[in-house]
Amino acid sequence: MTFTKNIKKITNLITSRNHTTLFNQKRYNCSIPITNQELNSTTDTLSPNKTVIVLPIQPTLREYQKDCINACLDHISRGIYNIGVSVATGGGKTVIFSNLIKNYKNLLSLSNPQNNNVPPPVFLILVHRRELVYQTYNTIKKFQPDLEVQIEMGKEHTYLTQDLLKSVNNTVKRKRKKKEHPLMVRPDVIIASVQTLSRRLDHYPSHNFLSMIIIDEAHHSVANTYLNILTHFDALPSDDNSSNVKKIPVIGFSATMERQDKKALGQIMQEIVYDRGIFQMIDDGWLCDAKFSLVKTKILNDLNDNSILNKDTNDFVLHKLSGIMNTPEMNQIILQTYLTKVVPKNPSASTLLFGVDIEHVETLNELFLNNGIKSACVTSKTKQFYRDKIVTDFKNGRIDVLMNCGIFTEGTDMPNIDCILLCRPTRSRSLLVQMIGRGLRLHKNKKVCHIIDFVGTSNEVGLVSIPTLAGIGNHINTTSEEEDMNDLLLSELPKLKEKINSDDRSKTLITKHEEDLKRQFREHIEKNNGLDVVFATFDSFKAYYDVSQNSEQKPIDQLNNWEKEYVLIKHSKYPWIKFADKGWALSLSPQYHFRIYKEKKNDGNGSQETIYVLKLYVEFPRPVSAKKDDIYSESDNNKWNNKMKAKIIKSSSKFEDLVGYTEYYLEKYQSHNPQTLVSTRYSNWRKNTPTAKQLNYLKIKAKRFYTKHQPDNILEDDIEEYFNRFNRGECSDLLFALSIAPVYPLDKTFKVIQNRKKLSQLSRSSTSGGSLIEKVLGKTNSINLI
Repeated sequence: MTFTKNIKKITNLITSRNHTTLFNQKRYNCSIPITNQELNSTTDTLSPNKTVIVLPIQPTLREYQKDCINACLDHISRGIYNIGVSVATGGGKTVIFSNLIKNYKNLLSLSNPQNNNVPPPVFLILVHRRELVYQTYNTIKKFQPDLEVQIEMGKEHTYLTQDLLKSVNNTVKRKRKKKEHPLMVRPDVIIASVQTLSRRLDHYPSHNFLSMIIIDEAHHSVANTYLNILTHFDALPSDDNSSNVKKIPVIGFSATMERQDKKALGQIMQEIVYDRGIFQMIDDGWLCDAKFSLVKTKILNDLNDNSILNKDTNDFVLHKLSGIMNTPEMNQIILQTYLTKVVPKNPSASTLLFGVDIEHVETLNELFLNNGIKSACVTSKTKQFYRDKIVTDFKNGRIDVLMNCGIFTEGTDMPNIDCILLCRPTRSRSLLVQMIGRGLRLHKNKKVCHIIDFVGTSNEVGLVSIPTLAGIGNHINTTSEEEDMNDLLLSELPKLKEKINSDDRSKTLITKHEEDLKRQFREHIEKNNGLDVVFATFDSFKAYYDVSQNSEQKPIDQLNNWEKEYVLIKHSKYPWIKFADKGWALSLSPQYHFRIYKEKKNDGNGSQETIYVLKLYVEFPRPVSAKKDDIYSESDNNKWNNKMKAKIIKSSSKFEDLVGYTEYYLEKYQSHNPQTLVSTRYSNWRKNTPTAKQLNYLKIKAKRFYTKHQPDNILEDDIEEYFNRFNRGECSDLLFALSIAPVYPLDKTFKVIQNRKKLSQLSRSSTSGGSLIEKVLGKTNSINLI
């Protein structure tokens, strides 16, 4: 009873689907054709001793393939008839246009429901290789088995050229006993070899015949043979819409919509309506990932020679390229690379090798065979029968290395390829994409494809390699970078590119900011004698740069100690000076001044912390005795010398606490003592000319230091000239610094003089080249400025 119900169920299903073709016989309890999916739901109740003929499930389109078809139909509906589609190798271009034909055919039927004596649509597919013709035929019959598909290629004819076939049959019938070809009907689809169709165009009506033209590998479509065909059918783009003849949609498909010879595809296609590249396909899981290795050898540095370039194609002249690649040394490198990089990791790898020319691949094939490697080569000289047999053996694992030159760049479906040897350097991005695309098709026995690229060691100008596909080829400049790049996955290249771009943007911003800082520093030296820098924080441009680059934008609580010191001293309204590496001072009057010391203190846990200590110093005309309860009495924290007496006012781990305290103290003190004013950085007297006594004293001190230390590149005249530019405030600051520390301020001052002299010398030089700032400060920021 149950069996009878299942039979009725299956019969109803098949009748409703109107299946006409039977596939894949299997033994079950009836002979009714069913799909695999329906078979799975009925095997529980069917007897295993009867025949069931199983129909395949209709292949399902991928989402991006549906999107592509919709994009094409949308543009055609808006009157854009010449369009292009770019889908990576392995993305199913043939599947897309097979289903595009079905969808457009349905639209035409809907637009003409009464038929009105309109002949059924005919779709023309142009291909340029024999393998593509048969692949396209099989794919269309797989998706649209009811369509009448005819081939125009060589001995194959369509119903329009079958008279040619009859005449051929009549001449060979007696010799071969060949039957006449049956009479053909009007086709739904014609798959034509471009070379054959261009010779038989006279048999094809130029108008009111085709409904659509599809061009496979459309980057070839600007060749004369394609242009002649499109011109015959009036299918080239035109701005003139006055003609009553309906335009034929022309859709070009390619993995690489570009040509190395720079011929414009715009004369064929008005717009690229859909684009899906290798990296997207890998990310979405429709192509397998690939890791790549760069083999660098000095032998290939000759690729930089412009004499080996073809000026028309902007790629290498093949026989000249072969002279570089096809040498015993280079061929041994290729062999050893295969033996060391491929065989140990995957002994059964199916490797496809791209060579330069016939002689090159034949030489390599002989070398591989002599070393016990199962290899074979296919060239334009290989007869079709042997070519097909070699490809079949390669797919079945009986050949490990398949070599070719320009044969398998297009129209080849060998998904078992899991290693590619690129022994044909190129400047053509499209050719490189075609070559590596051979190994990216999905296959049950591979996870990644290993791509090995042979390049020179000198970053050949214009040569494309795997990283250049992601726009990062020029960044492989050092050994460490090369090692980092090797064995990366293709899917990782876009992320690496983004990181490099981000780093480049950061470097650009840093360089700009650095130049601004250099300019600021030079202005300090030229206009202000550099003393405000000397007495602030740093003693080299690197220190100035490190502290300055972020400190101006950050809140004070986000700055480190160095940055706080720089910002607070620079922006204080009081003229702090730096008299030691870890010491700052501020003059209050001839008898009083503040000092801040930076010290290290044990924190009780075995480590040290930074502590800033603020001290008030008082100068006495002579030593005096002090009482124990005196505010200035000597104790562990209050040290005496012959003139000065100090008292700790405050200590803190935060520099801003002490600077803030001094400003608060001074403002409060002056509010109670308005007759006593502490000079600020902006006091008018500081801009005045210094007294002769001040200048002479400083010059004497400086010349004594000069005599003792003999600093490089400084003459006494330089000292004289430098101090003559001082104003009174600068004199007072340096005198005050010398009263505390007699060496440190002069040492820093002479560094300022040295760099000012370099600036002066370079500004007078008109032939030395390069920017003045770079020469003074150095491109690596290694020159001390002060």
